[in-house]
Order: sequence, then structure tokens, then C-alpha cells
Amino acid sequence: MTTLLSLPHAAVEAGLGTLGLNLQLLTPQYGPRVVLTAVLCTVEIECDTRMKEALCLGPECGRCLKTCPPDAVKAWDRDWPACDTHRSPYGFAKLSGHIESLIGAATAEQRRELLRSETTFNLWQSILRGAGAITGCRRCADVCPIGADYEAMLKDAVDAIPENTPEKESRLAAMVGEAGAGSGGYDAQSRWIGELKFHPRVAAKD
Repeated sequence: MTTLLSLPHAAVEAGLGTLGLNLQLLTPQYGPRVVLTAVLCTVEIECDTRMKEALCLGPECGRCLKTCPPDAVKAWDRDWPACDTHRSPYGFAKLSGHIESLIGAATAEQRRELLRSETTFNLWQSILRGAGAITGCRRCADVCPIGADYEAMLKDAVDAIPENTPEKESRLAAMVGEAGAGSGGYDAQSRWIGELKFHPRVAAKD
């Protein structure tokens, strides 16, 4: 579902950070490892100014693309339906699809097996506790090197990216020359990504 207000974009306007290659919010202190919420009010306050320079290292880094299980990261864009299969593995799309499978089962025995399946149990847990509906894959946030917390707290544990493949490396190499100003993805989001600058490729044990 599309929200009435994009909190990552609102956060950029509030001066909290800038958007990254996969359009997740990046902050100087914690990179993408933040949870956003918003309060709408009529209180007059002086807002912080929007950051003008991009925090993201772009495809020269590409760690979010390298680690993404459904390969949903594009050049300053994201395949949201593919991402949802992992970031919300037991959300509404999974629930509706499972119910359709139950209704369409050819025999009573098949319906019984689906009803008592692990998928049904996990969907019940998601309805009961939100597990798998509002919590899921966070690999892109885990491995992002942006943020003061990364070197101090995360690098030793997540520096290696086992999901990386030669195909992903090839995509990133091709993307380096295409993901700057003048590209569709960047131009559509440039206000919130910020001004790009050259970054050396981030060394990573892939």
C-alpha cells in the first residue's frame, strides 16, 4: 500500500539525512538503522535545514545491492514488490495469496494440509504479534557503511557479504557510469538524495 506521507522523504526535509541507492533513509549517526514515525500537529517550530550533500556512497559501494536476497536494489530506486517478499514475508500479500490457495485447493485433504501448514502458523503469528508483517529482512540496513555506528559496532560482524555474486558485481560496474546526474532514478529523487560526490569503492570482504 502507498502511504499518504513518505516518512523517509519527510525525514530528509526535516534535516535528518538523505536517501540512499535503494531509497532508504541514511543518517550521519546511524546510517539506515533507524525507525521512523511522525506526529502531525499545528505547533509552529523552526525546522532544521535539508542536507544538500549525499551521504550515500552510491554504486561505487553498492553493499545494499550485493546483499539484497530478492535483488530488489536498482540505481536510486527499488523493486518494492520484490523487496516486500522479504521485508514483510508474512504481510497482507502473503495472507491473501495463502487464502486463495486454500480456496482453490482441489481436495479437502489438500485444504487441510494448507490449513495446518507452517505458512498458516506464521501468518497467525504475524496477525497476533506482527512477526513477519512489520519485521523482516534488514540486510541492506545491516551492511550499510554509512553512520558513525558502523565502524564502532557493526563492521566486524557484517563486513562480509555472503549473498554477493559475480552477476551483482557486473550490475554495479555497469551502474557506476549510469547512476549519476542525468539518470532517471537519480533525477527523480535528486532533491532527497543530495548532491553526489566521488567516493572510492568501499573495501569489503565479499
